Amino acid sequence: MVYFTQLLRTALFTCLLFVCGSLLLAAELPPKKASQVQLTRKFLLTVLQGKYRDAYPLLTPETRQRLTTAQFRTDSRVLYEQGKRFGPRITLYKLGFRIGDDQKAHPFYQFHFASDTLRPKPQVLLDVSFRDSTATQVLTFGMVPAPQKQKRK
Repeated sequence: MVYFTQLLRTALFTCLLFVCGSLLLAAELPPKKASQVQLTRKFLLTVLQGKYRDAYPLLTPETRQRLTTAQFRTDSRVLYEQGKRFGPRITLYKLGFRIGDDQKAHPFYQFHFASDTLRPKPQVLLDVSFRDSTATQVLTFGMVPAPQKQKRK
């Protein structure tokens, strides 16, 4: 019986050390950097909720120089209205790179409304691009009509 009690104490002590050590390691690790797709989703959901003050700082400094807060609110209102029409849930539709006016490749992410998934193609796409693959602020945003199949004659 004494042997069993000592064994149980040793096991409990080992578990306690393991848990405490894990907590200390987790506290020392820097927070995980969000991916661009996560940043895009956060930006779009913030705009779709009409939280323009929270979304505006997620833009690059040069985009904020080009867009006043009033212009940002006006441009974002189009997305907000579509969110009211289709609902606030969005799903990643497409990602890739596009050549910008500066002749550089910029990563882009397009989301569509989850309520629009029953259609063969979504009606609109919410589009966000970044300066490069390591950027953490939105360079451009907008809404584009989704490409639709043309009827064959």
